[in-house]
Amino acid sequence: MTSQPGADQVVILAAGRAARGRAPSAVVDTGSHGRVLDWILEAFGALANPDLCVVAGYRAEEIIERYPQPRVVLNRDWETTGPAHSLAVAGLQPGTRAFVSYSDIVFRAEAVRRLSEASGDICIAIDTQWRVRYDGRTQGALDRAEKVRLAGSRVTGIGSDLASDSSDGEYAGVMRLNPAGVVAVNRALQQLTNPKAGIPALLRILLDEGATINAVDLNGAWAELDAQQDLARFVLGTKAESLERLRPMRHGGVVSDLVTATWHEWLSDEQLVIDRVLAAMPLRPLIVRSSAVSEDTWNESAAGVHESVLDVVPERDAVCAAIRSVFASYRIRDPLNQVLVQPMLRDVATSGVVMSRTHAFGAPYYVVNFDDVSARTDAVTAGRDARTVIVHRSAAVRADWPALPAVLTTVRKIEALVGHDSLDIEFATTGDGAVHILQVRPISLNHQPDPTDDQEVADALASASAALERKLAPSQRLLGTRGRFSVMTDWNPAEIIGTKPRRLATSLYRYLITDEVWAMQRAEYGYRDVRPTPLLVEFAGHPYVDVRASFNSFVPAALDDRVASKLVNHYLTVLTESPELHDKVEFEIVPTCLTSQIATRSNTLKASGVSNAEVAEFHDALRDITVGAFTRIEADIADMEMHRARIATLREQQRCAPYAYLDHVYDSLELARRGATLTFAHLARSAFIATDLLRGFVATGVVTQPRVDDLL
Repeated sequence: MTSQPGADQVVILAAGRAARGRAPSAVVDTGSHGRVLDWILEAFGALANPDLCVVAGYRAEEIIERYPQPRVVLNRDWETTGPAHSLAVAGLQPGTRAFVSYSDIVFRAEAVRRLSEASGDICIAIDTQWRVRYDGRTQGALDRAEKVRLAGSRVTGIGSDLASDSSDGEYAGVMRLNPAGVVAVNRALQQLTNPKAGIPALLRILLDEGATINAVDLNGAWAELDAQQDLARFVLGTKAESLERLRPMRHGGVVSDLVTATWHEWLSDEQLVIDRVLAAMPLRPLIVRSSAVSEDTWNESAAGVHESVLDVVPERDAVCAAIRSVFASYRIRDPLNQVLVQPMLRDVATSGVVMSRTHAFGAPYYVVNFDDVSARTDAVTAGRDARTVIVHRSAAVRADWPALPAVLTTVRKIEALVGHDSLDIEFATTGDGAVHILQVRPISLNHQPDPTDDQEVADALASASAALERKLAPSQRLLGTRGRFSVMTDWNPAEIIGTKPRRLATSLYRYLITDEVWAMQRAEYGYRDVRPTPLLVEFAGHPYVDVRASFNSFVPAALDDRVASKLVNHYLTVLTESPELHDKVEFEIVPTCLTSQIATRSNTLKASGVSNAEVAEFHDALRDITVGAFTRIEADIADMEMHRARIATLREQQRCAPYAYLDHVYDSLELARRGATLTFAHLARSAFIATDLLRGFVATGVVTQPRVDDLL
């Protein structure tokens, strides 16, 4: 291949497989910025007359189809060769200046200009910020990096085999060769014996020959594709830089006019900075905000740490005092620290913060904290009371809060622009419906090494939604036209195993009680037998009581389906209208025994269509259950004593005749399930009935509450 006369040769090494996904690195989508190759081609646009060549291999057709302009050279042996071989396939042309770049990195034209202007025949881009460039970079990733050792600006060593703690930087994946450097690299290519050799191996040969390799430090101003947040950090910057970069982009939101100034600029000429502010925003009240280098980095968040001055009068003294106040709030006097000046927003309808993932686990939910009362833009960030809306990232947005659809639409567009979906975005909406973007920063927590899998969450939600729809529908086993679910009704999983229990806890609870024992107890006590219906159901790992099953199980067995259906539907209606009663249904909704309050509680039954004769039939059935509770109590207490003795005997047998541990566990669980938990459930039911009777006595004036308290 021959280059164009007088042109700088640019070789982009794109033959290998991408680190993630199935597309070649060069055509990986980076959001609305386009693909990686778009970034690289734009950066090399800094050259006057570049002759572009892409070395392709893996899925080369995708590069050829999408990019007809750069010359494409095929490395047909891409599976068994490395970047150095791809460079040899491209063929560096003697007498030309050449640039060589990886295809899985992005950088700006400034990097190309600096390489172009640097001295020496061979110059490579490095990054001395390699250890802290983005959050979540593990020691393993540092060890695998193509590290560099320096003596001043000269390279003395390069390769992933260098020790991380004694390395000065990382090779940033792009180098510039003057004509003499091209000759040296072509000679070194002929000396390579390892077909999978990379660019560092090539450069080591040159170092061994005594060649001088200079370095240009990009200081973090580049990004790799193997960490998504690296690309987002590259697109964004400080608070001020992020807003400046987002301002011209099409995200549907509004980024107001802004003026920034560094600490160095302020110290050099305060009046010049004030002149810039007043010239840009002469007639409107201002807000002066912090934009420190250390604030809201990709390693930590400093939200609310630094000063902001609101409602600054657009006059010289007021602006000067506000800027001084903000700079004075910085703990570190870095000359690159900035202040950010913008017009104050008026007619604020709502303000808040959107986390585009959950803070604790990085789960795929938008968490929106907002204030629609105070008309302040800092209500949420200042820690005032706020409302919260949580929306799964793939869910359709309901207009429960009118501004939510517009806010989330803007947030999603910003995510696409930045190429990152773990953002913390401060916003405000105004009376005209506009969404104003006040700040965009990364979510600083590192969710490694066990990140949330978005697809697993989506699959779990889809499965839970389908299961819920089935459970809400009419049931062949249960009476009642619709299902209802609660975390505190009946056997109360929220208190006993928690709302997010471990699998073992849920499994034990099911086995010992909620699969069968709960229903067996009710049937033996005189209520409707709902077996084999379990009491506990799970939706996406969260346990809920099937309230319809619970209500069925509290209907006296003596009642026929017609009357029982009326009762269950009545109970379900009351709970739907008064969901706050879900933890006290046995005392407020469902009569489970005959108390002195039964006449009053039965009035609501009559209002829902239960006839007088059916109410009387219901009372008779409850009377039988209540009498039965008194007659069986002594036997249940005796049974519990018997179970205690059996447990003691089993423990003694296990101590005297050791055998497999799981056999011990199984025998203990079986003894509990078949006897002790059933008896305990009977005694617990008796306690509920006793409590309900006492409550009835107090309500009808038979006894006083202090007397009941003394009794208890």
